[in-house]
Amino acid sequence: MNAEILGPIVMFLLTLLTGLPLGKYIAKVFANEKTFLDVIMNPTEKFLYRLAGVDAQQEQNWEKQMVILLTINLIWFILGIFIFTNQSWLPLNPDHNSNQTLSQALNTTISFLVNCDL
Repeated sequence: MNAEILGPIVMFLLTLLTGLPLGKYIAKVFANEKTFLDVIMNPTEKFLYRLAGVDAQQEQNWEKQMVILLTINLIWFILGIFIFTNQSWLPLNPDHNSNQTLSQALNTTISFLVNCDL
């Protein structure tokens, strides 16, 4: 009985303890103020922007965001189909699940992409 109530209490206390410092950090990030992670994150962010060909100073319109969204969904779709149709020989399959048929893989992948609750 004690273990059942101890878990939610510990989770609640951890949320309270980390909420205030994390909230202050996020507020500084959105206000463009200096933070302690700037030394690590700024070079990483600039590298990723350069790699992707993104100009950080230019705003994106809805058309660019839609192209990015559809491109990422296409990548996830192809990856999901590949995983579900080849899962019998992939690592981290301790239950030795067999491959899904193409129709099952399509159904499962699309339900993950559109956040469908089947």
